[in-house]
Amino acid sequence: DWVKFLPIESTPSSAIDGTTMLGFHNVEPLLQHRILQTLLVVSKLCNVSFSNKMLPSVLTLLVSTDILDVYSIARDLAISLMEKELFRDTFFPSIDMSIDERSCHAYESSLWVDFISSLSIEYLVTWLAGCRQLKVQQKIMISQAWSKASFSDKVPPMCVSALLLSTVCHILRGQATKSNFSDHFSMLVIDIAVEMLLYQTDPRPFAAVLVFNAHDMIPIDEHTARLIKLAKIVLCHNDPGANDDSS
Repeated sequence: DWVKFLPIESTPSSAIDGTTMLGFHNVEPLLQHRILQTLLVVSKLCNVSFSNKMLPSVLTLLVSTDILDVYSIARDLAISLMEKELFRDTFFPSIDMSIDERSCHAYESSLWVDFISSLSIEYLVTWLAGCRQLKVQQKIMISQAWSKASFSDKVPPMCVSALLLSTVCHILRGQATKSNFSDHFSMLVIDIAVEMLLYQTDPRPFAAVLVFNAHDMIPIDEHTARLIKLAKIVLCHNDPGANDDSS
């Protein structure tokens, strides 16, 4: 019942217009905060699922409010919902995962929320729905990328989401079009990919996938070029053969 206080029945595109948020914004800030606080607590329960329109609704509220306390609690709620969407198989503490993996999941979720704008919400929601069907294909691609990078050890855990893998690989393969990417969303994806490369304890699997997908592409902008350069540095720095040659 608490979820009904938010305009989750709107479509993502109408939510981006902000018109469906007017009713919520007209409520007293203290009540806005308490509604969002209750939803945040509920969002962390393992037996609760929300409408798939809940996340874009909260993101739209986040980018449109000018009340600091409401922004803060909306951000916490958006990050919780985002992490549940991105890593639904491993979201709850009862799932056995390393501290590094959990840290990466939490950090990536916060990046999507902190980097989002009203111009990118609809693209994000569309890609979230589509990338859930790509797990098998992504596992094959990760294995191929790892093999091509010539590392002898077992592939470490891939500490980034299927969403980030799908979107950044589309960009690197030159498959991003105006129908599935805006310029702002493309920039957002590249920025998050750079941050995740720098954040991980072992970024080799992610770096290998990036180089594997970009090997035939000449970067068309400085942000994409920086991402590919960082990925190649990661692979070179961790390549035993490269160390042997330098000695």
